[in-house]
Amino acid sequence: MAVRRKTWEKIPLVLAEIDEMQGNVEATIGHLVEAIKLGERDPGVIRRTLRLLADTKRFEQANSILAQLQEQSTISGEMQRLASEMHYLNRDYDSALKLAEKAAESGSADYRDHLWLAQMLLMVRRHAEAEAPMRRAVEMAGNDLTPLVPLVQFLVASGKKAEAQRAITEAEKKSSAKDSRTILARCYELIGRNDRAGELFKLALKETPDDTGVQREFISFQIRVGRSKEAEPYLERLGKLGSRSPVDAEWANRVLAMLMAADIGKERSQRALELVGLVGAGDEGKGPLDSIPIDRLRTQARVLAMQSSKGKSQEAIRYLEEVVRRDPGAADEERFVLARLFEIEGDWAKADEQMRQMIAKSPSNPSYLVRYLLALLRNKRAGEAGPWLDQLEKLQPEAPLVQQLRAMALSDQGKGDEAVALLRSFAEKHTEQAGFAAQVLELIKRAPDAEAVLRRYVTRKQATDPTAVLVLADYLGRQGRTREALDLCGAAFKTCPPATVADVCCSILLTADPDDTQVRRVEGWINSEIARHPELAQLNISMAMLRTVQGRYSDAETLYRQALDKDPKNVVALNNLAWMIAIKQKGKGPEALELLGRAIDIIGPKAPLLDTRAVIHMKMGRSDLAVADLEAAIANGPIPPMYFHLAQAFLMANRRDDAQAAMQDGQRLGLKPNSLDPLERPAYSEVVAALARN
Repeated sequence: MAVRRKTWEKIPLVLAEIDEMQGNVEATIGHLVEAIKLGERDPGVIRRTLRLLADTKRFEQANSILAQLQEQSTISGEMQRLASEMHYLNRDYDSALKLAEKAAESGSADYRDHLWLAQMLLMVRRHAEAEAPMRRAVEMAGNDLTPLVPLVQFLVASGKKAEAQRAITEAEKKSSAKDSRTILARCYELIGRNDRAGELFKLALKETPDDTGVQREFISFQIRVGRSKEAEPYLERLGKLGSRSPVDAEWANRVLAMLMAADIGKERSQRALELVGLVGAGDEGKGPLDSIPIDRLRTQARVLAMQSSKGKSQEAIRYLEEVVRRDPGAADEERFVLARLFEIEGDWAKADEQMRQMIAKSPSNPSYLVRYLLALLRNKRAGEAGPWLDQLEKLQPEAPLVQQLRAMALSDQGKGDEAVALLRSFAEKHTEQAGFAAQVLELIKRAPDAEAVLRRYVTRKQATDPTAVLVLADYLGRQGRTREALDLCGAAFKTCPPATVADVCCSILLTADPDDTQVRRVEGWINSEIARHPELAQLNISMAMLRTVQGRYSDAETLYRQALDKDPKNVVALNNLAWMIAIKQKGKGPEALELLGRAIDIIGPKAPLLDTRAVIHMKMGRSDLAVADLEAAIANGPIPPMYFHLAQAFLMANRRDDAQAAMQDGQRLGLKPNSLDPLERPAYSEVVAALARN
């Protein structure tokens, strides 16, 4: 029939649908392009075609199709927005922005044109100009609250949480439509009002109990806020819809499988395999994979990758290789998982190939280069690191992490003196980084050189900056020379800000094994300073840290709360209190997340805050969210404890080999038990013991 009726554009669409289900991207694109040539003008089909062309980097062909449609006067406002997006993906930012501006300035009454202009302005980092078109989009949309979500996201990210709250309140007053419940719920979630968000989601479920879209929104919300166990019954019900709603049933089974695969329990791991069609232990994936729909194949691969046995790793590799073969534009994270599995199996050549492909696809992503460099060091291939370090340095000139990795690579090659010279030069050029340079020198076992760098730094800076001596004190504390370190601190109280000295004193005690005399000495100093400066919240924080050293956790919590009474926006107090109550008090996860959210609202998602949020997520049973936060934190500012937390999260998710790699990377960067808070040190021994078991 297809031969006799070539002008019937619906036939290529049917063929495209079949090929897309089978994951045959090239054939899908070919059939869709043919349908457009034959006269297909459905915006959804055109968008789908252009998206696939963009995913496979065929921007010239996408732009050619758009130009032909424009000549035929068939390009809609939606297609103009997509044309703008094509230019952006092709890195033609000027053309992309001009098209977006043209659509919005032409008197368009379509709120989506203004929303797209705002999004384009954000993409090209013109953040200050984005708010106005977002607000116009909200105004134009009337009772349709769709553009409210990006506006609230923008305001929260800009530190304007109060304005976001006002925008939500105004929208809630003017719209009582049932279909606005989930939008308002998402907005309340964005400002940290999970209680109100939950109420609105439940109201939406009550009003429209058969709406699978609402059910999916509610389930996703429950998972995001750490209530995955509460979400599971809803997923089970949705998964039983079967042929009545196959797309929703498939989605529910995939999500439920990922939740169950993250558990260590054998029964739940087996159930995860069954949910994605990998039934029966030992029967997984023995047949051909080319007929499995690509989305299901991806989930099957991830579930297999989360199983701990060697056989499952080999099966996961087979599935992931098929995903990458059928979809060359596969998610980078899938390639990373594939690379890690190859490394686990001892096939460095294939692991190396996957990581290099990730870097080639996203050459401006420094986190991929850091991952690759750590893998090279982990596999004793420091001699190959040079070109990749140079590439990383171009992205992050003079970044401390680059110097650390370069010094580690030199040390691993037996070039310790060159590593010392590099770090000395870095400390001379960037005097504020002398403490960091010393820590790296300690890591490569050149402690005398570290001390020499710091003593030179103190000599150069002491006259203009009395706090310079505290960097040396911190070093002496790490070396176990606690008395010398505290002697320097005692003298520093006469010339330095008291809160700064108190903070260093507590840092020294946290990394040492202090005796009672040393603890009482510091306690006396801090009490004296609190009496002189009762208004300083930072002194309450220092005393809270001291109480942590003493194991007086209830007193520490009280002191953190007192600090917040004095300074409600003190990020250190918010972060430390969130961490402490999550660790020490079962069921306090939501309060800890709320405190941490306040800190993020003030300074943004900085790496230490993401690290704390990951610890909270783990306490709430969400290893997946913890892994995501930790990988983001490590990409932005890795410190050794983050790798320990990542190892914990991987162990929770039954990813033992990934946990082993995370611990190795952390130890390469200086991870030791005394790198951690006293509350976490027992867990360090537990992780080491768990990884030592066969």
